[in-house]
Amino acid sequence: MSILNLSAGKIARRIAEKGESGTVCGAFSQGIYCKIKNETLLFHDAKWGVVPFGVAVPDFAAFSVEVSASVDDIVVLSENQLTLGDKCYDISLSCDVPRGYEPLGDASEERVSAIYEYVKEKGSEQGILDFIKKNRVGCSDAIEGLQKGDINAAVKLIGLGRGLTPSGDDFLCGFFAVLNALSIPAVSLREAVFDNLDRTTLISAAYISAVLGRRYFTVYDRAVRAIFGEGDFKEDVDFVLAMGASSGTDTMIGALTAARMMIKK
Repeated sequence: MSILNLSAGKIARRIAEKGESGTVCGAFSQGIYCKIKNETLLFHDAKWGVVPFGVAVPDFAAFSVEVSASVDDIVVLSENQLTLGDKCYDISLSCDVPRGYEPLGDASEERVSAIYEYVKEKGSEQGILDFIKKNRVGCSDAIEGLQKGDINAAVKLIGLGRGLTPSGDDFLCGFFAVLNALSIPAVSLREAVFDNLDRTTLISAAYISAVLGRRYFTVYDRAVRAIFGEGDFKEDVDFVLAMGASSGTDTMIGALTAARMMIKK
């Protein structure tokens, strides 16, 4: 039997070291989500790079068809074997997490504005952009409050929207990704968001928790690089925008909001 070469984020690696069993809680076109005790585990396409609680699978589409995962299927991930439903694989599990991009200073207002216009043109018109435009359920007011340091405003964004990862959550992930890159503690803000994760889905809470814990995600790192890097930003932004129906757009808007907030200071 051939060995399946997989790459794990640090949380997923820790799960594999324990070798405990869990169940599939969601099978979707871009990922298979599982619950193992109190942990979330994601199987995703390797093109998305590193997800802290993720296992990157080469050619995820073919893998997904082969395993045909369904909710409540048993999953067991160890360091050398994967069982998913009625499929069992011998695996090689690596864990290579790169260092995140470290900005040398604040982004320029000109660059942030240019990226914002690009995101509005190329990104999803649904999600957070629609919420902001129409100030739906006070979204614009909450973002304005967040920029002014209102902790309660951040809490209002948790769980805002539909889907596995609601738009408000994706926005917050992008927002905190920039704070992480700039080494901004924002302890009270982080604690308030963490304490209110019961307002959203378990899957979305896993993303926010990992970002609050300053875990490395390739997609959020690319958002930071786009904003604080030099030269053309389009390749990095396009990578982020490709995530989900509107998740990438929501993430970029959150990251840009944090960057613009730092400029104003």
